This record gives sequence, structure tokens and C-alpha cells, in this order.
Amino acid sequence: MEQTITKPENKWILHPKTDEELKQIAKDLYNGKIFSDRHLSQHDRIESHFMVILFMGPKEPEPPQYPSDDSNLQGSRDNKLYDLIQREVDQKEYEKKLAEYPFELEYYNEYLKTIGMVYEYFDSGQTSPMAVNGKPVFFSARFLSQDDTKKMFEYYEQYKSIREQVDNF
Repeated sequence: MEQTITKPENKWILHPKTDEELKQIAKDLYNGKIFSDRHLSQHDRIESHFMVILFMGPKEPEPPQYPSDDSNLQGSRDNKLYDLIQREVDQKEYEKKLAEYPFELEYYNEYLKTIGMVYEYFDSGQTSPMAVNGKPVFFSARFLSQDDTKKMFEYYEQYKSIREQVDNF
């Protein structure tokens, strides 16, 4: 019986921020509460500072490990029960994930193209005490789409202008 492949739901979507959220990000960036990819030099690798990027993409599914295939455990009652009850279910789940993997990879590659800015708050609690080239290392990251990044930097420039006028009072 041939299994039909259905395209999985796309989980790799950057949801747009509201104007209020973008204004807050602009203020926080100006006030030094945020570290972003814009703080990196051309010689820095973004993955060195936002380590989650190394692990966030889809991984190719690995085939299930069947206990009954272990020569030391063959003939065990539990392994025979596994083969009767769970083995076929695990194999079907693996085959489904394997069929969906190319779509996940395609979604992920398109997602990467939509990212406009990578950032994180210094007080996120996800900062390593270590630094690379004097810059922080985060175990989490937040993302803005290219459109949201453009809009946020427009708010940033407005906020910067207001702050400079007030600060030079």
C-alpha cells in the first residue's frame, strides 16, 4: 500500500510585530538593553554569539532503534512485545518524518531569507558568562523580519532624534 505524502504545516514563519512592539525594540536598542547582529564586526560569526542558530534548523530523522535488533537482548520478552505492539508504529512515524523532511528544509531555507535582524536582551537570562572578542554569547535569540527591521530602524532614528534633542537641553 503506497503512503501519500502530505506537505506538513510550515512552522518556520516570522510573525510580524506590532508598531508598539517595534517602538519598544527601537527604544531598548538605543538604550543598550539589546545586543544584535548589528553589533558584530565583519569578522565575527553570528553563531558564535547566538549559539541557538547552530541547532535551530530541521534535522534529518534517524531510523528508530529496535531493541530486538540488539544481539545481546534478542529473545527477551519485552523485545518481543515491542515488536508486536510498537515496532510498526515507530517505523511508520519515522517514514512520515523522513517524507516531511525535504519540506521542512525548504521552509527553513525560506525562513532564513526573511530574517532581517537577530537580537536578544542582555537581561534574558540566556547569556553566557563567557565572551567572544569582548562580545556576549547568548543561548537564545529573537528575530525580526526584514520588513519589521526596516520599520524598527525608522522608529530607532525617530527615538534617537528625540533623545538627542532632550539630552542636549
